[in-house]
Amino acid sequence: MNKIEKLNSALTDGTMDVVMIYRDRYDVWHCTEDHVAEAVEHTGTADALAQLITLAPQATDAAGESILEQIRDAGYLEDYQRGDGTFCDQVAQAIRQNFYEGDWLDHTTEKYDRKRGCTTITASARLPIRDLIKLDETALAGWTMEVTTELGNLIIE
Repeated sequence: MNKIEKLNSALTDGTMDVVMIYRDRYDVWHCTEDHVAEAVEHTGTADALAQLITLAPQATDAAGESILEQIRDAGYLEDYQRGDGTFCDQVAQAIRQNFYEGDWLDHTTEKYDRKRGCTTITASARLPIRDLIKLDETALAGWTMEVTTELGNLIIE
């Protein structure tokens, strides 16, 4: 049973929000000042978030604001030429270059010693179930879905 089928079998209310979480890790030298930017560049988190928000532009952050609209309103997509077929790539690049300004990616670093460690880059978005079930299963690869129901929290990995 794929992720969409699991959601459909567990839930009947299409208005419920699903919290989508994507995590990727990268080994870093945390003694450098740029280890977070390096992890953002080398993980697939920005690409996964870009794919999700371009396929489902109604995806929001924790505050309920459209992530794609935030990126557009900040002017990060002004160089994009419509119709060249690279919109998702352009959005991913905007996320990578401006992740400190936007609140789209979170990061944590586990320090192994005084120099080495592992940085985890996390993206999260909210999406109503009725919109999520319209997505192809491949668009959900790597994402964890969390839904709060009357019976408790449902987590689908």
